[in-house]
Amino acid sequence: MKNIKRRFLQFSFYDRTGIERYLEKQALKGWRLCKIKGPVWYFERIEPQRLHFAVTYLPAASTYDPEPTEAQRQLEAFCMHAGWQQAAYNGEMQIFYHAGENPVPIETDALMEIENIHRAMKKSYLPSMFLLMFVGVMQMAMFISDWIKSPIRVLTETATQFRGLMALILLLITSVEIGGYFLWRRRAIKSAERDGSFIKTRGHQRFQWTMLFFAIALLIFMLTTLESSATGLMVFAILYVLLIFALVQGVTAYLKKKKVSGEVNKTLTIMAAVILSMVMIGILPFLGLSSIFPDRKPENTQVEAPLLPSDYFDVEPTEYDIDLNAAHSPLLKRSTYYVSPVPISCESPGVVYVIYDTKFDWAYDICLNQLLTDRQERSDQIDRAHMESYRLIDAQDFAAQSVYCQYWGEQPVVNGAYIVCYEDRIVLLRAGTELTGAQMKLIGEKIKP
Repeated sequence: MKNIKRRFLQFSFYDRTGIERYLEKQALKGWRLCKIKGPVWYFERIEPQRLHFAVTYLPAASTYDPEPTEAQRQLEAFCMHAGWQQAAYNGEMQIFYHAGENPVPIETDALMEIENIHRAMKKSYLPSMFLLMFVGVMQMAMFISDWIKSPIRVLTETATQFRGLMALILLLITSVEIGGYFLWRRRAIKSAERDGSFIKTRGHQRFQWTMLFFAIALLIFMLTTLESSATGLMVFAILYVLLIFALVQGVTAYLKKKKVSGEVNKTLTIMAAVILSMVMIGILPFLGLSSIFPDRKPENTQVEAPLLPSDYFDVEPTEYDIDLNAAHSPLLKRSTYYVSPVPISCESPGVVYVIYDTKFDWAYDICLNQLLTDRQERSDQIDRAHMESYRLIDAQDFAAQSVYCQYWGEQPVVNGAYIVCYEDRIVLLRAGTELTGAQMKLIGEKIKP
């Protein structure tokens, strides 16, 4: 039977009453807090009993201190005089327990306690939350910028979607934490000034766990849907970040072991984080990632195209060089085919077409809207009188739901492009020639889903 258990706990730093309530329940089950190390809380086995716990905050303490400071020793001596024993501490947070029935409270002035909590929050927790919020805002701004530039690109890239969702999760967590704290603080100050009472804190542990579970589920889903090379790069990026984190934590632990002061430790730790990040980024070009995780398929891989020029041209079958550029996500799949004859011949021109497949109506509409508007927006900047655009034409020959033909002003573009729409597929076709009705029928048989 083990006498020590470890729990990964996600309490809001200021959630005094929530922490006390949890620790008292654990004591009734026969487990008493004995140490806190980062997010891991250690409990030692005891006889099940009713213990009172008190969480107080000491702004003079720090997680970088190699040992308890003089202020911590004075607080511990004061509490011991009143029968309180120290269970553990985590930076500015000091946790005590008492086995008596009605112990004298450690904190007796609500306004002073609120101020101590605020000073402790300002020292470490709030700066880190604001920094994380800034990171979330920047990542979300990048995601929105990518969406404005090309919604299709975002819809076809699982990694970009993951980055946007993770930025959203980070913004939600930090906003709830910061907003919840300041909302509680405002109400607590009013209550303390009114009648001297202390309003119970309310953390967001359940919300944090929900967001963490959602983030892990997203990560697993993304890794299982990416191409093998992209999955390898993503795994490498995760290990890369974890390595930097472990190295920085190692620097902090080493300096604490060497009894370096808290302020010096904090400064050196920040410097180590910056230097290690720059060093790791600097050595990336020398790791040969392109050979470990190639972007392109091997040259001997055979690529088959659903449509060849010989399918709609009256020419002898010939050899074609086919290049496929594909990207896909659970929302949208894009397959771009570049087909050219070998050798190049005027009688048998090449063809370029892009196939977009999706099962979601909203993604279908976004994709079609971008294809229809991209050229028009570029033309608006050149000459509004001769605007390049797409116009609806008869879709019967392609056996499609709708077909758009490329126009320049009031005239169709010679050798222009077509946008052919089926139920779950959109095809952007550049046939390299002006198509006849018979050719459209032949092409439609090849490109329809």
